[in-house]
Amino acid sequence: MINEIFWAIGILSVVVSIFFMLKVRRAGAADLAMADGLTGGEWAIVLITMLLGSFLLPGLIYYFGWKKRFPRKARPIGIIVLVFVGIVLLFVAVSGYGIYKLFIGSKGLNDVQIPVVAPIVQTQETQTATNNDKPVSVAASATVNTKDGYQIMLPDSWSKTNEMFNQSGTTADITWYAGPGQAGNSISYSSVTIFAGSANSEQFNASLDQAHGSDASKSGYTEQTITIPGARKATLVTYTDSGSDLVSLYVYGQSRNYRVAGETNAGDSYYQALIGIIKTFKSL
Repeated sequence: MINEIFWAIGILSVVVSIFFMLKVRRAGAADLAMADGLTGGEWAIVLITMLLGSFLLPGLIYYFGWKKRFPRKARPIGIIVLVFVGIVLLFVAVSGYGIYKLFIGSKGLNDVQIPVVAPIVQTQETQTATNNDKPVSVAASATVNTKDGYQIMLPDSWSKTNEMFNQSGTTADITWYAGPGQAGNSISYSSVTIFAGSANSEQFNASLDQAHGSDASKSGYTEQTITIPGARKATLVTYTDSGSDLVSLYVYGQSRNYRVAGETNAGDSYYQALIGIIKTFKSL
């Protein structure tokens, strides 16, 4: 209701501005004395209509309506309009700068980082929904594997648990990074396993085929194409199986292919954090 009232007042002020501008023009044709500057009564009407009409539109009506015939009346109105526009532009500039400093500060856009959330050690007997909803934020740094040509942001508390080459006769190099805890017992855990293979890696292709086959029937299965730096194509697959949340990122690099597989049993918030970690993967 209040908005409608303000709109009505603004429209009325514009209408009054048009009628008053035309009235002065008609009267000025017969009275040369009206070519002088604004009288006290004219100033009152002009300022009231400009104030109620947000200055700009009524001001423009008066200025362009009197510019040729009554330049001495139009000139001060034009100055008022210019001052008003300057104030608005200054306010926009100051507000924009304030927002920039608030959200970015002295950092560049590329330096703004999203905190990485890592799991904590916690037994299933004491694990509660409240704990799962409040994961712990920790420092993270880039882990670079120059041999296999990739980089990924992992929490500093994580460690490279083991490294296996040509396991089971495959052509993929396999590295396993794990957070606190162990898989297969009562302790919560999260881990990321990276398979790096050639473009025709049997292990890589077999895993992707499995994702499109049997894994597609698993609970919560999703598959989406995402953008990964240095990759020709990347597919992200997520699903739940046997009480654990799993995510696999299939990356087609320039000279190598990768499967980045993550797993956690620590709850949804940790699962979302794990997805965020895996999405930091880059093919170098």
